[in-house]
Amino acid sequence: MAGVVSRDARSGAARGLGLATLLLALLQTPACASGLSRGGGEFRDGRGFAIGDPMAPGADPAPGWSRLRVDGASLAYRARDGTTMSWLVGCGRPLAKPKVLARHLMIGLRGRALTAEGPVAVDGGEGWFQRISAREAGKTVQMKTVTHVAGRCVHDWLLVGRGDLSGTEAAFDRWWSSFHADPALHPRPEPEEPLAAPEPAAQAPASPAAPVEEAAP
Repeated sequence: MAGVVSRDARSGAARGLGLATLLLALLQTPACASGLSRGGGEFRDGRGFAIGDPMAPGADPAPGWSRLRVDGASLAYRARDGTTMSWLVGCGRPLAKPKVLARHLMIGLRGRALTAEGPVAVDGGEGWFQRISAREAGKTVQMKTVTHVAGRCVHDWLLVGRGDLSGTEAAFDRWWSSFHADPALHPRPEPEEPLAAPEPAAQAPASPAAPVEEAAP
């Protein structure tokens, strides 16, 4: 499918450097159309993944989204204030945990600083978000990223802007939260069993205290 970046045999460094290039494209590329299967208020990519359409009837019109076509992104939008959000999908080799994969996104970013991070639930599974500040094209860029693994595919959602993201962050969170994978094609892994707490070591019964003899007067 056009617009999907494959991560087969790609190192974390290559993935991060690819994001640095993508950032420049998101900040500079004019709007144009791109092709995805669309229906029922969502997009489907033909591999069992689907995500909501933020421009569908009934969606929040405040950000003023318009569609972009950006090499390396499966789906991308630009808001009225210039902020962009995008969805990247790559399938192939066995993948690490979302937290580790999220770290790769920072490779190659100039003047980067991780300002916040933590776990999030994506489609009922494990995800990891980051807030990043970086320097691209001589200006400060603010980012929020969400990373999730479904089957043998890694999904990254990026919110990128040159200023405060508060005006579009809620819409971005609703967008990535609408993602879902076909469980017939991408069954969720069984939850890991929590480690059992170690049983307390058996203690030997205490010996009776020896009587204390009183000193003779």
